Amino acid sequence: AFYEAYKPERYTGPDTRTITEFQFRDEASARASLGLIAGGASPGQIPDLAASEQRTGFKSDVLSNQRMADLVFARRSLPGTPFGPLEIDGLWVVVRLEDVIPGEATPFEDVREDIFSELAREQATAVYYERLPRIDDLIGAGATLEDMASDIGVPLLSFDGIDQRGGAETGSFFG
Repeated sequence: AFYEAYKPERYTGPDTRTITEFQFRDEASARASLGLIAGGASPGQIPDLAASEQRTGFKSDVLSNQRMADLVFARRSLPGTPFGPLEIDGLWVVVRLEDVIPGEATPFEDVREDIFSELAREQATAVYYERLPRIDDLIGAGATLEDMASDIGVPLLSFDGIDQRGGAETGSFFG
């Protein structure tokens, strides 16, 4: 479920989009054509059109204007939607999003262990913060480590004393 919920934003490569760019010499002509563009009109059906071009590619390949690219490549942008008009290099530009081609998804099997680790870490952190007030109470009451571990339901791990060189009393060295 985690994989499916985050697949579009975390486990899928960038998508490509097909756009048609309509260029006009003035803002009034661009605004007057918005209805036709939104309705799916072809460039030949749009009056006062200076130029048009259809392109397919990644965000940086399709649109050089960052503001327009951010609008067209927003997550919720839908095919058929016009964006603009926006003045770019002396022309008024309207872009119609024609198609969204999803990026390639990383298979679940390839990210299963990463997801498992992330969720386990989140759950452990939640348990820690949930039990922290009880640990504080037990410390204040003078409980032993064994009593605290038993009370909060976690295993107690103990280690031999280690000196500054990383050596234990048993002669073993760590580190």
